[in-house]
Amino acid sequence: MDWTALQARTTAACLAAFGASASAPITLGGVVVQAVWEDDYTRASAGSLGMDTSSPALLLATSLVPTAYEGVPVTRLGVSYTAAHHQPDGQGLSVLFLERAP
Repeated sequence: MDWTALQARTTAACLAAFGASASAPITLGGVVVQAVWEDDYTRASAGSLGMDTSSPALLLATSLVPTAYEGVPVTRLGVSYTAAHHQPDGQGLSVLFLERAP
């Protein structure tokens, strides 16, 4: 059995099922990509001070992440972001952490 091909088909099927829809497309570097949008809220604290923040990210196929990903523009629902950090899982998926564009 070709496990690499099976993994690629499984990744594509999962992203198609759970990824961005036509009504809320995600673009990466001006190209529409199939990705899952994540925007977890976290609580950052420093001593007794706390602050709620969000950490927008994309879950997408590693093959879609540009080699020079830092600063690549990302848009979703008319809001602009830039790619800041890439975390591949070694199995064909990556998380691309984003920062809101100024």
